Amino acid sequence: MQNKWGISAMIMIMFSMMCHKAPSREELASQIQMAGILVQQQEYEKTLQKHIDPLIAHFEKSYGHENGLIYCANGQVETLLYLAQAANLKQKAVALDKSYAYAYYLKGYVLIEMGQHAEARPFLEKAVTLSPSDPQFLCELGNWHQNGQEWQQALSLYERAEEGARLLEPEGTTEARRRALRGKGFVYTELGRFDEAEEMYRSCLQLDPGDEVAAGELEYVINSRQDAQPSL
Repeated sequence: MQNKWGISAMIMIMFSMMCHKAPSREELASQIQMAGILVQQQEYEKTLQKHIDPLIAHFEKSYGHENGLIYCANGQVETLLYLAQAANLKQKAVALDKSYAYAYYLKGYVLIEMGQHAEARPFLEKAVTLSPSDPQFLCELGNWHQNGQEWQQALSLYERAEEGARLLEPEGTTEARRRALRGKGFVYTELGRFDEAEEMYRSCLQLDPGDEVAAGELEYVINSRQDAQPSL
């Protein structure tokens, strides 16, 4: 039964490509690259108008009424992960280029930088919906909830990000996983769960002994736990 749904998902991908005549992978990558450069230069309005909003508009026009699940993936591993999830749910799925999800992520990020915190949430959520195991998107949405002191929502997203990093982070790199662990450590600290926070930061340092952020937070956790202990 799963094979049947897997074949159906692949057929949907090819059919979608033929019908929508989507921009080439190179064109999409170029748009995202230019958007990223403008974000670094803090040219927020310009990147929205020239790159991010047009990509989002194209996606919604082309795929907004698509039947079945829509995913955005980068590479075979992520694509097969999402198609397998769709097959388990017995639903058809379309796997598109990751650039569309990046457009939503970048719009959320830019809106936060522009001080439009509340308006950023749906775009970050859309990025996660399109790429549900992407650790970068999950961490950014987790940080959104963290800033609102919505600790359980943030913790759940950081846990998903850690798992996503285990599955998708390129071999030999640890930044995505360490960011998720630091996020979990921050939430545990705010909840007064210092032993769990310490574990998260020590795990970061096992992955990269030079992680200065984790080292600083670990010192803070140790001091906070000592301060919280009743004096005799």
